[in-house]
Amino acid sequence: MTRTRFRISYVFDISQTEGKELPTLMVDELRGSVDSYPLLVEAMERISPVPVERKKLRGGPKGYYEQGVGRIVLKEGMDEPQTLKTLIHEIAHARLHNSLGDPKNDLPLLQQREVEAESIAYTVLNRFGIDTSDYSFGYIAGWSSDRSVPELRASLETIREASRDLIDELEETVQELSCERSQALACQFGGKGFLEMHLRDEGIDYSVYDREYHLLDGGVIETGANQSLSDVFSAIASQDIFAGEPRFLLDHDRFLERLEQVREESREPSLKEQLRQPVPEAPKRSRSTKKEKTSSKTEPAPEK
Repeated sequence: MTRTRFRISYVFDISQTEGKELPTLMVDELRGSVDSYPLLVEAMERISPVPVERKKLRGGPKGYYEQGVGRIVLKEGMDEPQTLKTLIHEIAHARLHNSLGDPKNDLPLLQQREVEAESIAYTVLNRFGIDTSDYSFGYIAGWSSDRSVPELRASLETIREASRDLIDELEETVQELSCERSQALACQFGGKGFLEMHLRDEGIDYSVYDREYHLLDGGVIETGANQSLSDVFSAIASQDIFAGEPRFLLDHDRFLERLEQVREESREPSLKEQLRQPVPEAPKRSRSTKKEKTSSKTEPAPEK
């Protein structure tokens, strides 16, 4: 006869243990700041198909799309990267996963909806230079663990098309907002370089820089009555040097500060500045101690 026996063992919570930090699948929340946050968040709210609200949410949810009411709710107090990621995630739900009360419009399974929304959020924000992989990869892995390969492939086309549409709309809306808010703008084109523009009495002053902030081209474009900063930006941005490069709108003042910093670091001092520099003192010789002179006595050799 076989008998099953059990023995007592000890189980500890991770908080009761010591040692190196254990790896985690994903971070709880994205931290940090985004230079173009005001422009991006307003542009996202403009292209959202439903109103966006902010509330104090308890627990884990960072936000949600409420289909019956037709609104997106975001958790208050999140850092800028997390707010942008959650907002795009919920906009994807509102665009793709809205049955509009029609029972014939079957929604995908919950796992598929979450994988699609988070993949779109990662793709769109990556285009704008915001890396959410620390959060998104773990999120997607958790929701896709039980899905088959054909199901995942079916979502790829949806993710690709929705991401492309959102990126196009966001780039256009951010550009419009930037021109509306100020009379100047700065933009980075992938790894190729930068474009800076500002209004002058004579027209629009523009400067094109490579990625090392070296001036490549520039001038003043006389504008007509119906020609705006946005129109000139589009014309210059369509040139071959920037073709196909992703656009990242930058804070204009911060860009000018960085440009001046690079110039100062690379600038060689003038002759006058060199003359003003203090002459380094010659190293002082250390004082050597005088050894007392001692008379040396020659001891007699031993007698043989």
